[in-house]
Amino acid sequence: MTQGAPEYEQIARIVREAFMRSGELQAALLPAMATSVLFNRYSQGMEYGPHVDTPVMGSMSNAIRSDIAITIFLSDPQSYDGGELTVFMNGISSQFKLEAGAAIAYPANTLHHVTPVTRGVRDAAIIWVQSQVRDPAKREVLWDMENAKHLTFKREGKSQAFDLISKSRANLIRMWAET
Repeated sequence: MTQGAPEYEQIARIVREAFMRSGELQAALLPAMATSVLFNRYSQGMEYGPHVDTPVMGSMSNAIRSDIAITIFLSDPQSYDGGELTVFMNGISSQFKLEAGAAIAYPANTLHHVTPVTRGVRDAAIIWVQSQVRDPAKREVLWDMENAKHLTFKREGKSQAFDLISKSRANLIRMWAET
């Protein structure tokens, strides 16, 4: 599939719209901008060695800082062997081989690789995101607060605790957002 071809653009639009509809990804990543969708295909014997993603993507007129990488798995995991996305964080490696349509978001500054495909074909889509909040530690605090807010609402409804968590998260975004 060639970038710019009608079928490429149609599938890229579907992937991008799914990303934009995901309230969970929006709350976790606080996206300011995102790259175009990139598709990759790994067949038997192919892999992508350990690397860190390019820190700035695009040209001068549309450059974005790549804070977060999102890999969307497009192939049924039973249809291929190998091809796991391996991400190294804090001295620990984690492997991902998710169901078709599932996605994993991870800091683009982490070392990661795709293991060799030994059978079948692994198709994936990738989007890089520039977050409104550059610092991953701050994004983690905001994500934890978002989860605490939902847990509090589930337990208590719209309570004073819920309102305080909501207010504090909103004010931290105001302090930390780069717009």
